[in-house]
Amino acid sequence: MLVVHPDSCCDICNESYDSKRAPHAIACGHIFCCDCLQKCTPSHCPVCRGVYRKEKIKKLHVETTIMGRDEISRASSPSAIAEHLQMVAMVSGEGVLDVEVEKSQPVRLALESVKRARKLQQDIETARTERLATERKLDRVLDDVRRAKLVEDGLLQSNSETLQQVKGICQACSYAHTQFVA
Repeated sequence: MLVVHPDSCCDICNESYDSKRAPHAIACGHIFCCDCLQKCTPSHCPVCRGVYRKEKIKKLHVETTIMGRDEISRASSPSAIAEHLQMVAMVSGEGVLDVEVEKSQPVRLALESVKRARKLQQDIETARTERLATERKLDRVLDDVRRAKLVEDGLLQSNSETLQQVKGICQACSYAHTQFVA
């Protein structure tokens, strides 16, 4: 959802967006009011000069910010910011009533971000632990494969030696047979 700041306006006519003058997007992603976009001739974006088709202009559904201009200026004061940070610090620890959190949307949003960050840290730690366990298992399997290869090489060597001995015996038998028959 697009949240429009109370001071947002069309960059062409400088009129504020409201329920009657909604922002509209064109193919290049720039946003203006529909009236101004319809009046542009030729249909080129006023910012990047990209071509757009008037029938492809998209109305953006917006929600005005929850705080008004006065509330924004009060919320932006250093004391308000410090108060919000204190509440976030207190809440991120423990022991603050939910009622206190509900009073301040920025604190509530910050708290949700802190909770998501903690969950991601836990997920990362779990994944790291699982990866290390998998690496240990893989090392054991590789050791088993190396041992099996050594055994196989030893058996092949022994088989080759046995085959040479059998050939030697066969040759001796063949020689003895020719001597006996003759």
